[in-house]
Amino acid sequence: MNCSFADYAPGMSFKGAMDYYMHDRNELGETEHRTSSDRVEWTSTRNLATDRTDVATAIMISTAKDASRLKRQAGEKATGRKAKLPVKTFALSWHPKEAATLNRAEMERAANQALKAIDMEQHQAIIICHNDTRHPHVHIVVNRVNPENGKLAKCGISENNALDRWAYEYERDRGIVVSLERAEKHERQDRMKKRYSADERRNYVQRMRTENTRSSARQELRTRSKDLSAKHQQEWADLSVRYQARKGYLRDRWKARITNERKVYNAANKDLWKQYGRDKWRRKRDFDKLDSTFYGRLSLSIQAARVQCASGDPAFKDIGLAKLTWVNLHNARLRNATILGLEKQHLANFKDWYDRPLRRRLDRLSASRAQDHRDLYVRFQDERAELITRQKAERRELSSQWRSTERQNDPGLRQDTRAASDKAAKHRGAAEKRSLQGVSLVHSRAKDALARLRSQKPLVTKSKTPDRER
Repeated sequence: MNCSFADYAPGMSFKGAMDYYMHDRNELGETEHRTSSDRVEWTSTRNLATDRTDVATAIMISTAKDASRLKRQAGEKATGRKAKLPVKTFALSWHPKEAATLNRAEMERAANQALKAIDMEQHQAIIICHNDTRHPHVHIVVNRVNPENGKLAKCGISENNALDRWAYEYERDRGIVVSLERAEKHERQDRMKKRYSADERRNYVQRMRTENTRSSARQELRTRSKDLSAKHQQEWADLSVRYQARKGYLRDRWKARITNERKVYNAANKDLWKQYGRDKWRRKRDFDKLDSTFYGRLSLSIQAARVQCASGDPAFKDIGLAKLTWVNLHNARLRNATILGLEKQHLANFKDWYDRPLRRRLDRLSASRAQDHRDLYVRFQDERAELITRQKAERRELSSQWRSTERQNDPGLRQDTRAASDKAAKHRGAAEKRSLQGVSLVHSRAKDALARLRSQKPLVTKSKTPDRER
């Protein structure tokens, strides 16, 4: 017995699945779907009010679409997985040597047991038996939406394992085991489970949970750990809020101070703008007076030509002063535009001269503002370092309490800790002993070397006095 879920295209919709299973397969090279159904031996339905496959397909589609309404009618919550892929198909295949002992009743019985194994015995299903292979097999198309409450049935690894387990038990009960590897796997799992029964494992888990619940010290430490974590998070959030608030206060204070400095400076020097306005009006009057006479226009043309030659504009590069004067004399628009450019230059120069003292004052204020922000950042770093140190100390204290509690509640751990400390002390004593032995050995060797040097006779060296005398 082989069983497997189908994950290919026909399993994506009820219509696609039924069109595939209720008709013959295409041969290689055919593009159009066949309409014949020679390979279909028989069909059967489950939890459907009809035996006709087309009507049953329509009912299953309608049930899947009405899942939300079925949930409301059953009083279920409208949460959970949505029925995007409500159809699921799987196949049951027997070995060819079992064909002689199989009939429709046995195959339907196996299909019913398979549906029950994956908790879909109450779901709508269509069973299709094919005869196009040597091995007998049936395909089962299941609606994952429960027609009673609209819930979507699970269909994952656990269902695959449940179906595989059922196939093993089905072969074992019939006395015809075909898949030996599967039988060996499940027998090995059964042997492992027999070491401790399900009740024993359940009682052990419950007992451990009860012991952990009764441990008031551990529960208190868990609560303190959660409270400490929440407290630390809140302290970091408060530190960030304080720092941002102080930055905002400094920013607003210095912005108001700089704005006030501009107002005071402008109020104290407004007469300069009045004088500039009078000078501008005087220049405009002189320009109009010159522009009204021929010699005045000639003077303006000469002035405009000189400005154009000094501007470095490529349009006036190869033209002489006399020719430019002639052009400006006959082109009032060019002449006036050049004179207007001079007025703009006057305005730019005046603004630069006027703003120079103000810029010096604002530079001093900007330097003071930058220093205040640096002092604020240093203060923030100090508070941050202090917070880190304090939180580390609190966590270290809590960890020591945890270790103390675990040693008190766990005799084995306490004994292991004592044995480990004794072993460490023993190692330290042995190391000190070896160190002392090494020192004494070095001293003894040094004494022996010194004694040998003292016992040796001094060497006789040749005197150089006779040579000097000679």
